[in-house]
Amino acid sequence: YTVTVTRAPSSNADLSNLALSAGTLTPAFDAATTAYTATVSNATTSLTVTPTVAEANATITVNGDAVTSGAASGAIALSVGANTITTVVTAQDGTTAKTYTVTVTRAPSSNADLSNLQVAPGTLDPAFDPDTLEYSVAVSNSVTSASVIGTTDDPNATIAMLLDGNPLGGIVSTVEGASAPPNVPLAVGANVITIVVTAEDGVTTRTYTVTINREGAANADLSDLNDDLGGLLPDFAPDVFEYDVQVNWNAGSLTFQPTSSDPNATILVNGAPVTSGTNSGEIALHQGSNVITVTVIAEDGVTTQTYTITVFRPYAQLLTFVARYPTLP
Repeated sequence: YTVTVTRAPSSNADLSNLALSAGTLTPAFDAATTAYTATVSNATTSLTVTPTVAEANATITVNGDAVTSGAASGAIALSVGANTITTVVTAQDGTTAKTYTVTVTRAPSSNADLSNLQVAPGTLDPAFDPDTLEYSVAVSNSVTSASVIGTTDDPNATIAMLLDGNPLGGIVSTVEGASAPPNVPLAVGANVITIVVTAEDGVTTRTYTVTINREGAANADLSDLNDDLGGLLPDFAPDVFEYDVQVNWNAGSLTFQPTSSDPNATILVNGAPVTSGTNSGEIALHQGSNVITVTVIAEDGVTTQTYTITVFRPYAQLLTFVARYPTLP
């Protein structure tokens, strides 16, 4: 007599353990708990899962790939944010299965560095270094705009640029580089451009400052010069710097009206400031020669030009003598 005893295959689809190569399971592992979470830093770009079955004949897949019980899975790439990893245990009977899910959240980057910073035209002083936050650039007066280009170290960071505290073109971002806008208008003097880099995490920021110093104009010419009495000899020309004026013997004073070629230049008449295109104060005249200077200081504060006018007021005594002896040679 023969008795064939058929023992049914196991239907145990439990895990006895589940471990991650990075991060900690929450809650702690329990065979009856099938859903878990874990968090890792942004620096963790991948991890492995090591599942162990409760019944030796059960089989395991992690994200669809077969894994030996007690051995680590292949490396699983992690994107920033939530990553769902599924471990499926199939019991020996082939029909019973159990799915364990781990949601791994990879933190966003806190990298708010620039990898490069350029100004065109111009040269940064000092040379760019990600940890140096303040720079200056000197440009000539002829440079009326400049391009400021920042490159983020992390392609997921964003850049916002401001000129003297006012936004320039909103937020821009690209790994190759970003400018906002390509041409930043430059006033004479200091133009402070602030580059605020916001990391991928939306919290971490870093601020770089570039001060572009545009030189003032070197134009110290007059475009016109008038007096209210005698008229200049010779006629005014910007590149003629010495003039004579003849006035009547009884002219006790006169004024000059100088006009600068550059409206931002400063004008001094005998040392007193005069607004371009307006009359100076009354200048007292004594008998004989009166030397009057019109000094123009260019916008750059360095370049100057002086126009000299010699005003001759006749002596009253000489006129009386001539009137008394008109026939004398």
